[in-house]
Amino acid sequence: MLDDWNSQLTEAGEAAGLGELVGASGAAAAPAADLFGLDHRAEFLARGRGHAVAFTVCNDALFVATSRNFVLRHDLGGDTAAVAELEASKSPEARVRRLFVDPLGRHALLTLQTGGGGAAALETFYVDGGLRKARALPKLKGLAVTSVAWSPALRAAGFRVAVVSRGTLLVCGGAVLGHTREALLGTEGGAIYELALEEAARGGGKERLHQLQELRGEAGPIAGLAQVALSPERRLVLALCGTRLHAFSGGPTLEAVFGAAAAPEGAAAADARGGGHSRSPSQQGWQPAGHAVVDLPTQGGAAQLQLLCPAAQPEAAAAAEGGPPFDMARPEAFAVLAPAGIYYGTLDLDPALADPGDHLTRHHLLPAAVLQQAGGGGGGGGDERPLSLTRPRCAVLVPQALTQYHLVLLYPSKLQYVNRTSKQVVQEVPLQRFAAPVRGAATMPLGLCRDQLAGRIYVLAGDDALEVDGSGEDRDMWRVCLDKGEYRAALHYARCRGDWEGLLEYLLQRGEAERALEVLRRPSVSPELHYKFAPALVAAAPQLTVQAWVDAQPPLEPRRASACVQLGCVRLLPALLHFGEGGGGGGAAAGRDEALKYVRYCLYRLDSQDPAVHNLAVALLSQEEAQEQELLDYLAAARGPSGRPLYDPVSALRLARDRRRLRACVALYCEVGLCVCVVS
Repeated sequence: MLDDWNSQLTEAGEAAGLGELVGASGAAAAPAADLFGLDHRAEFLARGRGHAVAFTVCNDALFVATSRNFVLRHDLGGDTAAVAELEASKSPEARVRRLFVDPLGRHALLTLQTGGGGAAALETFYVDGGLRKARALPKLKGLAVTSVAWSPALRAAGFRVAVVSRGTLLVCGGAVLGHTREALLGTEGGAIYELALEEAARGGGKERLHQLQELRGEAGPIAGLAQVALSPERRLVLALCGTRLHAFSGGPTLEAVFGAAAAPEGAAAADARGGGHSRSPSQQGWQPAGHAVVDLPTQGGAAQLQLLCPAAQPEAAAAAEGGPPFDMARPEAFAVLAPAGIYYGTLDLDPALADPGDHLTRHHLLPAAVLQQAGGGGGGGGDERPLSLTRPRCAVLVPQALTQYHLVLLYPSKLQYVNRTSKQVVQEVPLQRFAAPVRGAATMPLGLCRDQLAGRIYVLAGDDALEVDGSGEDRDMWRVCLDKGEYRAALHYARCRGDWEGLLEYLLQRGEAERALEVLRRPSVSPELHYKFAPALVAAAPQLTVQAWVDAQPPLEPRRASACVQLGCVRLLPALLHFGEGGGGGGAAAGRDEALKYVRYCLYRLDSQDPAVHNLAVALLSQEEAQEQELLDYLAAARGPSGRPLYDPVSALRLARDRRRLRACVALYCEVGLCVCVVS
């Protein structure tokens, strides 16, 4: 919740000094070009109804709960910013604690706290996506819902959810208009419930609450909950509680996933009140067969679980009332925010895997110390950290979001972007430029969330909504992969971006000419890059480069200029001209041999009549005394249809005379009509 987050920001500022959090600049240099942008998307979100205390974005609809118990919906997908609002409670003692909205943006659960001290009570309301009404759910009264996992099969007309409490997983399940959609609720008591809402034809309706699991012996609430369809008959449920990530698999129903009988009637209410109620031995902390536990590398309780799903929005028919179910895209990665850092990995959703833990693969830990080292890139302090990393016991935070290749972290005054592959901070963006303090709020309301269907990330800063522009986040992924030695992955990202030129420059800087030539052999790489990088490649690996030119199909043109002649782009022949000059050691001699190999290829395979090629042939053949006979044969044969030499005889004579190739001098004197000089 945003108010909890902001209270912690205030405490951190008093302890460490807000000047330290905002003013200090780190040692890291700002990147030359930003990978991410931050665009202003909406303003005046609260519409004067207090300040924001909770927000989320679902299917291009932004929902805001305010300090005066209003819920507002802003349509971000249309041409006009349509706004709907609903007053959840008129009581001055009521306070919004939680807001959960399904990914389709059609169903919401709102938790209010009334009273204070020992008389405080919690009540949960169902709110339709259009904010037409708020209906109290009596069976959830007293339950402190901390997580909701909506069904991956979304439906505008009805839903079935599961609720999580501290240490217990509860599921709320039921049928609406003949359809059953499960969702999980997690509570502060550590229970998982299934909640079913049955809408009556004339309005109203009733809910059914059914406990599925209790995570006994865990410290803290269930901070995160998710369910994923592995197949039509199997599903995976992830529950984050304390220092452990629990994985359940099975199916086809949630009851089969958790493999246990329902809790006795009234168990949920007793759990919410903290009262003890009798349970059979099978209900006292049983472990179903499809249950695995991942111990997180942290001492304090984890604060957040997120899954990364590819962007996939439904058609208008699926989002409309009575439309067909819409299946969400299957997630690809997960991330857990914990005091020790960020624990993340990929998801293997093969339904044949028997052990639920096997679905979590390629685990990595991004240590908090790595995040603390970054600082100055975006105007934040060098010791400014996400509060979850500073305060281990904090459980209600909204500081991270996943992109395709990066982690986005929310700080008190900035956003930080961390590459998941390199574990390096790539960019920091200050928030002060985008938002101003809000009247009535002790600190600027902050929030961060990802629209699971649209794939866009939004930041709540004050009374404004900002959108993270990550369209170019894969720009340098080929460089990251090369640094890690993942050459095939680097080629993949370079192809996706079309950035072959940048990849070639980087490979040559690293001295990997052979790799660069492999890139140039790919059919999707423009031949223009052969011409542009010819000098660098010949200097680094003359033998391999010339062989690549000879093998190229279609053949390269020796004198072909690239498309950017005015910018000084080069050709193949100029890269070889220096081999026609005298001097140099063994390396120069080897280079001359390769240059001569390419010239012979041009003369005898391509039948080139370009004077530049023939002049280079004379320069190379006149270098060594042992090649004088070949030079004489060439001078006699290199003639055009009119019988005139294809080379410049005057320049050739000068070279032969300077290099004391006497027989060649005789032939060339005769060629230019200076037979008297031959006699002398």
